Amino acid sequence: MRVLVLAPGSTGDVAPYTGLGQRLREGGHHVAIAANERFRSMVTGAGLEFRLLRGNPEPGNTGECGRRWHAGGTGPLGQARMVRVLQNYVDSVSEDFIPAVRTGTDFVLLNTVALFTGYDVCEGLGVPSAGAFPSPVHPTGDLPPAALGLPSLGRTVNRALDRVALAAGAQSFGRTSRRLRSRLGLPHVRPASLWSRLQAQEWPAFDGFSSAILPRFSDWPPSAQVTGTWWPATPDGWRPDPRLQDFIDDGDPPVYVGLGSRSLPDPDAALSVVRESLRRAGLRGIVQSGWAGLDGGEADDRILTIGEVPHEWLFPHMAALVHHCGAGTTAAGLRAGVPTVGLPVLADQPFWASRLVEVGVSPGAVPLRHLSTDRLADALTAATRDGRYRRRAEELQRIVRAEDGAGRVAEALPSLV
Repeated sequence: MRVLVLAPGSTGDVAPYTGLGQRLREGGHHVAIAANERFRSMVTGAGLEFRLLRGNPEPGNTGECGRRWHAGGTGPLGQARMVRVLQNYVDSVSEDFIPAVRTGTDFVLLNTVALFTGYDVCEGLGVPSAGAFPSPVHPTGDLPPAALGLPSLGRTVNRALDRVALAAGAQSFGRTSRRLRSRLGLPHVRPASLWSRLQAQEWPAFDGFSSAILPRFSDWPPSAQVTGTWWPATPDGWRPDPRLQDFIDDGDPPVYVGLGSRSLPDPDAALSVVRESLRRAGLRGIVQSGWAGLDGGEADDRILTIGEVPHEWLFPHMAALVHHCGAGTTAAGLRAGVPTVGLPVLADQPFWASRLVEVGVSPGAVPLRHLSTDRLADALTAATRDGRYRRRAEELQRIVRAEDGAGRVAEALPSLV
């Protein structure tokens, strides 16, 4: 088949589908990924076709609204601001879904950002589709919505909050949905009713995370499959910079620090806290500059700043990981068998940070807006000196490595057309 992945968003919204795409290609399918221009080389480097989606993939990192989103953190207020930030981005990028799907496509996989308007386009063009989500989306009584960062409030309230969050998410893209459906000759439907329609028709969805960190919920429909993680492709011929290899070899295992695709209002201040925390804990560090811009400060022979490096190679060399707890980075830490200290910022990151604590591979999270030298140094000391976290991480590593998430999607796909 000719399979298209609609993957608007930032790095974590694109990277998992490169490895998944490679597995589908090995099964004889032609695979294309539609994403922002900055991810062209990531897609083509994996041997997959690239299709362009315009729009700014950093909507939460720029402008006053984005800064207020970060300042608001998690919870209902942060969730409301996140929806407002994403609204304009989805409005601009969804127009490109139509030519992307029309360019020779038999089946479409929709990432979380593409869910609502992407489904409209697939319906209008008569192309079958399925969800492909790295974090849980389906309502459940077991937990409230991952993006709200709330504790469990009981099965009835949890499930009600999940449904409200899904309806609100769909409704926020109502303007875009109405325009797309009109252009494609589809009747108008209330966006808030979309999820109910999908459930009624048993629309298939794949959840790309490990049951070792989040078991499948018993009240999910049979059409929702937890497959295991989809790992990003590693570029052919990749080799570490000699400077990085020398730093790793020249002392005790360092600590990785990175915030992925998140930005910071004051990266120099955050980097200063990281440096002092590592010093107090007696640890070396590798800091990934990323979109956060963690590349300033004074030269330090105990801290190395790096750019993009495959987590698959880097993480097993680390004593511990400090990161934002995006779904992909969280999974990479589990695969490496390394303890983690979460610095969650927003969206589903507090959820994954709490899961790492729950399964025993993290001594606790330090929400980024509450970051301090004392809290981070104490957490790092526990993560690196209390052997329980390393032993538990290595136990889960064996489980995660044995899973074949991409293979399960490849096996199921032919039956969905």
